[in-house]
Amino acid sequence: MVARQIFATALGLIATVLLAACASGDRQRTQDALSAPLVDLNVVRQAIPTVLAQATTGPYRVPLESGCGVMQRELLALNEALGPDVGAAADDETAWIELGKREARNAAFGLLQSTAQDVLPYRGWLRKLSGAEQHSEAVAAAVVAGTARRGFVKGLAISQGCTVD
Repeated sequence: MVARQIFATALGLIATVLLAACASGDRQRTQDALSAPLVDLNVVRQAIPTVLAQATTGPYRVPLESGCGVMQRELLALNEALGPDVGAAADDETAWIELGKREARNAAFGLLQSTAQDVLPYRGWLRKLSGAEQHSEAVAAAVVAGTARRGFVKGLAISQGCTVD
């Protein structure tokens, strides 16, 4: 009886998240969350953006070409791959409301992804055996390197009198 209630509650939550996802027009995130078991089996892999892969080879290398335009283009590419920088949010009330909405959506998609991941028994072992864990670590390393690269290029641009944002 308790198992039925838990199952019904889980189905209700999944349905709610799916409806919210469809209503928000965020089909890609819904597909990503639902494909979590395929990611765990290493059937589907998240591609590492080129700009992040390049950052892993040398996050603190000085750009070969100089000039504000070069650094601004690189920052734009890094922002596209990583999302907005920490200091990018405005202080007005609208920005905080948007941040709250984004965090609520993230929580909903996290719940959907977590539920989809629970489909696989022995998930941790499957991730290790399939190579998915190693790929996840490579993606995380690329994000860290990209974040360091963005900070370095931003500091370099500011030191040279370039406008950033």
